[in-house]
Amino acid sequence: MNRFRKHIGTLATPYGIAIGMASFWICIGASLLFIAVNEQNSMAKVHEQMATLIRSISVENEATLGRLNQQYRPDCIDSNLVHLRTVLFSTRFIRDIGIYDDQNRLICSTTEGRFLTPFDTPTPSLREIRNGVDQSIWFDIPILLGSGQYHAMVVRQGRFNVAINQDAISSLLGGMDILGLQLADSLPTPVFISSRTNLPWQRYFNEQSASSHPTEGYDWRQRAFVRTDYVKGTPWVLQSYRTLTEVIVAQAPLASFLVSLSALLGLLITALVIPTLKKQKEVSARVYLLLREGGILCLYQPIIDLSTRHWVGCEVLMRLRDGADLVPPDQAIPAILEQKLAWQLDAGVIEKGLKELAGAMPPTSGFKIAFNLFPENISFNRINDFVQSHLAATGRDDFQIDFEVIEQSYDESVIREIARLKQSGYRVSVDDFGTGYSNLGRVKRLAPDLLKIDRSFVFEMEDDSLRSSLIPEIIGIARAIGSQVVAEGIENAQQAEQLRKMGVEYGQGYYFAKPMPIQDFVSEYAAQADKLRLSFRMNASAPVAIRS
Repeated sequence: MNRFRKHIGTLATPYGIAIGMASFWICIGASLLFIAVNEQNSMAKVHEQMATLIRSISVENEATLGRLNQQYRPDCIDSNLVHLRTVLFSTRFIRDIGIYDDQNRLICSTTEGRFLTPFDTPTPSLREIRNGVDQSIWFDIPILLGSGQYHAMVVRQGRFNVAINQDAISSLLGGMDILGLQLADSLPTPVFISSRTNLPWQRYFNEQSASSHPTEGYDWRQRAFVRTDYVKGTPWVLQSYRTLTEVIVAQAPLASFLVSLSALLGLLITALVIPTLKKQKEVSARVYLLLREGGILCLYQPIIDLSTRHWVGCEVLMRLRDGADLVPPDQAIPAILEQKLAWQLDAGVIEKGLKELAGAMPPTSGFKIAFNLFPENISFNRINDFVQSHLAATGRDDFQIDFEVIEQSYDESVIREIARLKQSGYRVSVDDFGTGYSNLGRVKRLAPDLLKIDRSFVFEMEDDSLRSSLIPEIIGIARAIGSQVVAEGIENAQQAEQLRKMGVEYGQGYYFAKPMPIQDFVSEYAAQADKLRLSFRMNASAPVAIRS
């Protein structure tokens, strides 16, 4: 994961552009979906309005025809027509009532009275038995009404028919393409077909009408939005379709707005994402994962007894491994402190250092292992529990653990925690001594086992600078509080010998060895031990000169 985040950060710009483009196309897809849903809702609304109207008309004409056949005689005398006109005025959709003779001819109506010549009945658009009654329906029949003509839907039952003005229906027909009437045992018969509906779509209507689950939504085969509805309780079937091109053209203003908005969002996301992705290559963005995913690398620098040149211990130094690269401490530590990961780092170094040393080092006698602690981690209970559990896991009891703390003004609670560490057998060192506001009173309160002279003092020894002249003062402070002294940064034999003569017990530096991985450290440790043993034997066997 960490390597992936670093890769993302390195290629932040192309990835940011790709994310912006992806966002643009996702928004385009969402826009198309919105337009599609909007179109489907529009089609559903028109169908529902038509279905509601048809149900209302069907209920009215069936009730009216039932009443006519039960309560009125099929006579064209004036008194009967007057009664029928009274029925007509009580309806909402019916505009005329007609009467048939026993030869199936239309002989009169409430608006025209008796016809001079009876009209023969044409073949109906639909004929079926509804509710046990023979019923015929004609659609789009031209009818004269006074001096005008209009188109009506005519429904006949028994010796009566009702003519329903199609204007109410026609106002909704502009939103659909096919209106059909369905017999009980056959396919629907289209009674209205829009001018844009070609033969393939008429066949499609038949195909969909025959299906128990007609398409409602986008038909990929037809590349169009389709909706087919059966008006419940009636023989009517409704169908509408819109091709994708028609939908986009019809909603061009909305489509243009959504495309512009998608482009704007894509650019905005790109502008926001690129800086965020660039941060992924910074240590601060990945330090948490580096600590969790085994990114801690321990290096070991020997601590030398300046009198015997024995390797008496080592300081465990931390590096963060970032893939093939190592993150310098001056970059890693600020990020760790900023994200409050100080304990995770100290605990990780202690755990790994103990495990590697226990697994590789031969048996020793009080080999000193120094770990650095952040001031905020100085807590006896937490440190002791952690160290003892990991020492127990290693099975080693021949290590002397030393905790190095920086020189600063600690409050009483921290001083008590340091005292408890010392009382429990841990050694405590003050690191980089002399770089802060050193004074006898402060270090006396800490009562450390060791004072570590900062490398900057050792570096200037050969120039006899004012800074190097303070080394005897530091040694004097150490003697006053009963501490031993370690000098850091020793780079040559002259510095080592001079420090030894001053009374410094221990030393570290490139003159002896650089910080190194565990296998190199153990190999060098063994080589130094062999070298010292050989030197001791040679000195012991050398002849002694006798004066005469």
